[in-house]
Amino acid sequence: MQQQREDFVATLTHDLKTPILAANRAIKLLMEGDFGAVGESQSRILETIHQSNEALYKLVQTLLDVYRLDSGAKQLCLVEHDLSETITHLVDELQPLALARRVDLSARLPEFARTVLCDVEEIRRVVQNLLDNSLKFTPPGGSISVTLTQSGDVTRVSVQDSGKGISEEDKPKLFQRFWQAAGSGRYYASTGLGLYLCRKIVELHGGVIWCESTLGQGSTFYFTIDSASFVQESEQAGA
Repeated sequence: MQQQREDFVATLTHDLKTPILAANRAIKLLMEGDFGAVGESQSRILETIHQSNEALYKLVQTLLDVYRLDSGAKQLCLVEHDLSETITHLVDELQPLALARRVDLSARLPEFARTVLCDVEEIRRVVQNLLDNSLKFTPPGGSISVTLTQSGDVTRVSVQDSGKGISEEDKPKLFQRFWQAAGSGRYYASTGLGLYLCRKIVELHGGVIWCESTLGQGSTFYFTIDSASFVQESEQAGA
């Protein structure tokens, strides 16, 4: 029954993608004036609708990704990549938001980083999710730092913030599916799937993800990619 329910959700969400994309395209054409002039008040309403549709599309995509990861249908697109490039680009992209919230966002990267075999888009998704969480819950005047270190075959990324921190009671639940913090709202998300997806993606790369935090003193999320373990598992799977 559980499998049937998940198959139903996967089919439903997949079928929702096309009409959502079609609606977004139509809204964009309206906003660009393809069907006539659009006033300022109308433009604001259309922009609000467009943003809501974008959020809905991301929700649909997240549910599909969870299904693919849990069912083993997710296929990684593996390439040799310098993760310092991904981190630099993300920090640059999020810098305006950090400045608007008066949060100091920085990166600490090795001078010469080795390339890592990974799915670039999926690992970028993990780092972005961790940064988004930290930005959401770090108060003005706080700081967020992303650090990349490498030792042997293991590459480690950490995202440290000076936010509210996480209670000992909540820590074991952080990476569970659909879990949301109730009291502090520390890592609240619309689906409760963000950190769960991070865990599944990291595990597919032969790594682990965990959190160290003291309530009221900020949090640090870590994840690793073990190249040797990952390559060995990939070869065994291929065999």
